[in-house]
Amino acid sequence: INRMEDVISKKVDSNALNRLNTGMKKLEYNVNALNSKLEALKKDTNDALNSKISEINERINALTKEYTANNTKIVNDMDNRFADMTSKIDALNKSINNKADINKVIELEKGLKNNIKKMDELDNNINKIANNANERIDRLFRQISGKADDIKVFEMERKLESLLQVEAKLSSLENMINTLDAKINETRDEIGKSAAIIRAELQTISNGNGTQGYDTLSLEQFKMEFDRMIAESSTSIGWIELAEIRKKICDKYGISKSTFYSLVSQLLDTYDDIYELSSGGSEGVTVRGLVHGFIRRI
Repeated sequence: INRMEDVISKKVDSNALNRLNTGMKKLEYNVNALNSKLEALKKDTNDALNSKISEINERINALTKEYTANNTKIVNDMDNRFADMTSKIDALNKSINNKADINKVIELEKGLKNNIKKMDELDNNINKIANNANERIDRLFRQISGKADDIKVFEMERKLESLLQVEAKLSSLENMINTLDAKINETRDEIGKSAAIIRAELQTISNGNGTQGYDTLSLEQFKMEFDRMIAESSTSIGWIELAEIRKKICDKYGISKSTFYSLVSQLLDTYDDIYELSSGGSEGVTVRGLVHGFIRRI
């Protein structure tokens, strides 16, 4: 359980997203620097400027489309994983409510761990996307800077309008990345809360030696188990030692010795016409000052 919580509580690696944000800010700064250079040039018209601005816009559009697609894919994948984990958590809760076998709980816990592993793979994908974007931004800036001195201004208003469009697209791309980052953090918070609930419920169904246990048994449940053990272990004339039954039921259900004999007393009071006690034995029910440690069904 502790190892599972360590995996779940691992924070999203924000270094890649920070590098991407830094790269976008760097590109924005360099576009502004280019803007200053262009303003200093003469107003001679040149078709090369129009062609270069169109090329920049096309590359920005392609980059934006790529990140929109990646953003949608990752968010959808996260939603599907979280839905699958929610389904497994619901199944685990139902198993706990129905006093399921501990092996079923462990199996569902493994399924939850597998989904957490896939969430980590999504983190790795984000890192790859961030690194790829940073490289593209740097390459685009080098291309812009390498040809900036060869570009002549042909219309100041056209140039300003194009640069404003570039800035708007960069801002939109940054917003999409921030939304994705928030989505990841929100999903991890939900997973952490669900894991805490699972841990609490696992602790309520586990006793000290790792066997399945319950704080209480209903009288009807106890009677069914009690009768079954009398039928399986009694002698040829039907007698069985209460200490033998007590050990088996306490080991199986994790109840104390005093709880066992309290249930036996309730059973005898409720069904006094179908059980018969006999004195003797190392432990049992005290009746009129004598320990009655043997029982059979009449």
